[in-house]
Amino acid sequence: MYILMLVRADTLNEFRCRAYPWNFKKFSKKPLASLDGGSMVRYTDNRRASRFPKVIRHLTWNRYYVLVPKGVRNGSWFIGRRYADGSGNVSKVPLEGPVRVPVKGEGIEFFAVSANGNQLPLQKIGEGKLGDCGCFRQMPLC
Repeated sequence: MYILMLVRADTLNEFRCRAYPWNFKKFSKKPLASLDGGSMVRYTDNRRASRFPKVIRHLTWNRYYVLVPKGVRNGSWFIGRRYADGSGNVSKVPLEGPVRVPVKGEGIEFFAVSANGNQLPLQKIGEGKLGDCGCFRQMPLC
């Protein structure tokens, strides 16, 4: 399916995707309830719901946000997501600098966690579409 996504979006010249299910640790609602909402970036989809089946809907995704933790000069950090139902996940891949994250679904909140487990304030510095050959195309996609 990943190859089909690359060909469909004409993204063969972009940085490879790291957003695989095995790269994320899932969390239940309880540990994520204590996160500070003011330090997160929220995505709300104002478009109407997709009419495609779930398998095909994944192929139609092509938008992303570019996120970076505020005030982090060096050191690794991890990106996380909290969904509308309160559950979420955190990437196991350490990041350095800005990262692109797929934006799809309703009411997703993105957060940053330092290597020692503290929440970092997160900010959106841009957005784009896969295949647009924009200035963010060489940033990792998580």
